[in-house]
Amino acid sequence: MAEQALPESVQVRLMKMEYSSLSKEDIRTVYLEETGQELPFDVTLYESEQFIDEKEAAGFNGTVIHIENEQGVNEAYTIARGTEDFGDDDWHATDWSYNVMGIFVGQSIKQYDAVKNFDTYVTKEIEKSTGSKPQKFGLGHSLGGNLITLLQLTSGDFNQVNTVNAAPPSFYQLTNIDSHFKEEVATEFNVDPSNLEELYNLDQEDFQEYAEEYYETKGEDIVHLTSEQDIMTALFGLRGFFNVGEKADTVDAYPGENVKSLKKLFDEIPDEFAKDVQIYLAENYSDVYSEEGFEGLFKELTGVDTQLIDWIKNQGEDISNTELIKYGLESIDGAIEKLPEANRLLEGLSDDLPAVLDTLVEQNYLTEKESDIVHDEYMNIVSHMQHIEETIEQFPSNNPFKNISMIKDLYNDVKEVLDSVDTIDENTSDLQEQLKKGVDAHFLKMVIEGLGAEIDISYENSDMILTKNADGKEIHLNISSAMRMYTEGLSILENEEEVLSEIESKYKSEYVQDYEDREGRVMKKIRDMEESPHSYQDLMGDFPRDAKVHHQVSKIDVHEDIPEYPENLENIFEGAITYIQGVIKKGKNLLENIKESIEELFDEDERISRAIFGEREG
Repeated sequence: MAEQALPESVQVRLMKMEYSSLSKEDIRTVYLEETGQELPFDVTLYESEQFIDEKEAAGFNGTVIHIENEQGVNEAYTIARGTEDFGDDDWHATDWSYNVMGIFVGQSIKQYDAVKNFDTYVTKEIEKSTGSKPQKFGLGHSLGGNLITLLQLTSGDFNQVNTVNAAPPSFYQLTNIDSHFKEEVATEFNVDPSNLEELYNLDQEDFQEYAEEYYETKGEDIVHLTSEQDIMTALFGLRGFFNVGEKADTVDAYPGENVKSLKKLFDEIPDEFAKDVQIYLAENYSDVYSEEGFEGLFKELTGVDTQLIDWIKNQGEDISNTELIKYGLESIDGAIEKLPEANRLLEGLSDDLPAVLDTLVEQNYLTEKESDIVHDEYMNIVSHMQHIEETIEQFPSNNPFKNISMIKDLYNDVKEVLDSVDTIDENTSDLQEQLKKGVDAHFLKMVIEGLGAEIDISYENSDMILTKNADGKEIHLNISSAMRMYTEGLSILENEEEVLSEIESKYKSEYVQDYEDREGRVMKKIRDMEESPHSYQDLMGDFPRDAKVHHQVSKIDVHEDIPEYPENLENIFEGAITYIQGVIKKGKNLLENIKESIEELFDEDERISRAIFGEREG
């Protein structure tokens, strides 16, 4: 594997920090915390927003970190940002929809194009500024790991790619991205790769084996770090996904909790079930997703405009906005139009439901009783949804009494559906908890904490906490806090030195030098008076012209008495300067002791960087 100036532990933490914002100071701090050494590089950051406009990015975000120094280091780390969690402040599942449509279904390449263009632009900028091409490293978590893996498979431009809980690549993606692979697939399997149904109907094991063999060499410099419980890693069991690159040791995201992986569950999901979902999404939604992204996909699926939900979230209980009412009515009509389509999907999936439930029972995610309840309630939902569709088709009637009856029927059907949903929710609580843990294990926070747990390091509010045992007692040392004390304390002391230097300079210029300058001007005047007495004739006062001939200044003797600069004042000031310099020196020595103590701890303990990407010791 290629040698990298930034340790892998630093890379993982920078991937996490990139989700919010990344600064040079962040890089310096993380490097200091992970290595105990000051950052020995100059850093330049390139953000994707500077090179890729929002529409072209299609939800992609990323950063390139370029580091260099006089010792010959010239490296660029391209971070492709991954799937972000979304909450109340932003419900738009832009990245999650790309995971489904772009990876699982394989029908969008916009984010791949964005990361490719971004990396190309920045590489040219670096070559222009340094005069040479940097060593390049690709970094990515989740969707970012998928994108950076695809970029390496198609370009081979990175010396090494490191991913964390990457969304696995799918051969559907690559037939859409890699034209040469597409041609080879057409020849090997005698299919038209542009015909989605032909691709989805291929024998998945044969297709997977072919893709893994085809990309084996191109994936040699890709290393994947994964959490044991990560839900994305478990997707390797689903159709379409294949393995490429080297697997590092897995990380237990829940040390001591005995939380199992979901991979075995996904491996057993019936292929026909996943295939039906793929074909349904590809045939009905790939075009609108390619053109309009998440917003278009959401509206096409539900009939509801995303602006309606945005307005509702912003307006709260205020529904007086006329546009809100207008979009609300349109969305109701749209949802009604989509109802038949949704019902066909519900009916189709009901055929595969028993096999899915059997798998959940076999793997102890559900009991037999819970499985039966879930099945019955699902079929109840299908039945009432069909009845809702039939009622809507007849509404409104010319008979007002019949209209009232239908409204009552609609109310009862909707209530039955909601009740069934609640019952399913109650009887799948254990499964939901496992899925939630799988989702949580996907995020970098859990990965970093899992890595730290292996070497007695934990994280609290992003602070690194080292746990040591001394005389039977557990001692917790906040490494981040100590490092902040060192870096911020050093910065304060350096500022104090600058201020002290300025004060000393001002003292010398405005007191000592000024006194010397004034003394010099007086002595110069005295010498001039003694050397040119005639020039000072006017000092004799006003005399008639003829009197000046007889009364001329011919000699001047000046008897001066200029005291020396006050020694006591000089001693007081210089004593104060020396005292403050001593205080600053003691502060620096204290900070240096803190730093050296932490470095000793680092030397004694196995570092995080040895615990990931297959670099463990012992």
